[in-house]
Amino acid sequence: MLRIKNSLQLLFVFFLFSQSVAAQYHTDSTAWFHHRHIMDSCMLPMQTDLEKTNFLRKYASGLIITGMYPNATCESFNRTQNIKQFDLPLYFDIFSNDTGAAKCGLTSYIFASLLGYYGFESYIYNMGALGTKCTHQTTLVYINDGQKRKLICEDAFYNFVILDSLNRPKDFFEMLMELKAGNSDAVIRSDTVRAKMFLPNYAFDTTLLSTEAKKNLLSILQLDRAEPHQTYLLIPYQKSFETATAMDPRRKFTTECLGGLEQKGYPANFLYMFLFQLGELFSTNEVSYLQLKIEAILKKK
Repeated sequence: MLRIKNSLQLLFVFFLFSQSVAAQYHTDSTAWFHHRHIMDSCMLPMQTDLEKTNFLRKYASGLIITGMYPNATCESFNRTQNIKQFDLPLYFDIFSNDTGAAKCGLTSYIFASLLGYYGFESYIYNMGALGTKCTHQTTLVYINDGQKRKLICEDAFYNFVILDSLNRPKDFFEMLMELKAGNSDAVIRSDTVRAKMFLPNYAFDTTLLSTEAKKNLLSILQLDRAEPHQTYLLIPYQKSFETATAMDPRRKFTTECLGGLEQKGYPANFLYMFLFQLGELFSTNEVSYLQLKIEAILKKK
């Protein structure tokens, strides 16, 4: 009886916190209300911050539709990227109704906002090698790992978290220093979530998709080619880091992304992209201290 009472008290406190944070949003969203209560219920028994951020990353990764689809709201965001006026429930409406698609930038903003809603301090890290197509936006979040507070990377676009060789959360600053020295035990850990991708029909007849991506996508569709009468295809698939990079319509991941790293003299390893920061961190939190700390590591000889 005591355990039930305590659980109900925790739920009530969590509900009050959620309502106070939600008050900042402008959209009255049925989809946001529905998804929020699913997430609240699922997270209630979770004990560690890593459990919670992993759950939210997978939830966002499964909800957000990647690829290409015309939507004025998503396209407007891609031009402005204003996180301080970001209306999270609006995007839950868009993706719950299959009426938009997101690139890595919008995905990272949605995920960072979702983390913030649940009380996590998060930042958006824009990275990649200038002069190449080797670019990406991802999300950094502070968690408590035992007695230690760590800034870690959770990526909703490609659906991964970065851990160390013992499957512990990998501290972001420690990883940067190790990569700078040319050796790190940081590893990308990715499980699978059910997700969706929008692609225009013409993509299968152009160079927009790599040969590998076309093959992978058509095998999912179980078609010899896309049906010509469909303007856009909504493609369900099992998303992991491996499948998401293989089918990413924005680039030929192996030749353009990893090849861009090799052009800069680094190994063809996605983690080395973190050594090329493009601009300052984005966040509703103060960024100057973290920005200076990251720059000090990246500029160190």
